[in-house]
Amino acid sequence: MQPSPKFQAAIYSDDVVKLGKQRADILVTHEAFSCHIHGWSALDQLARDLRVVRAFHGHTHDDQSDAYALQRDAMGFEVRAVNYCCIKNGLGEMVFEHARSYF
Repeated sequence: MQPSPKFQAAIYSDDVVKLGKQRADILVTHEAFSCHIHGWSALDQLARDLRVVRAFHGHTHDDQSDAYALQRDAMGFEVRAVNYCCIKNGLGEMVFEHARSYF
């Protein structure tokens, strides 16, 4: 059965199962992990299955990495957020941040 064209970018459960059998050091997602109030525990499990060391997410545009650090042991991996219009290196350190402009 073909998924709806509306959800072409979605990751379906069979995709998650296949991904979870692989290994990765880093996981980059659009959606947040459960350490964010609007995050998803399914992404936590995928990160654990992949045995990642560090995970990055965007979407929320509010960098709560300092608060996430307090949950590192419980999560089993380090989570970093990407702030609005910025670039971070592999350690989560800011490399470039564009000033926000509101219209």
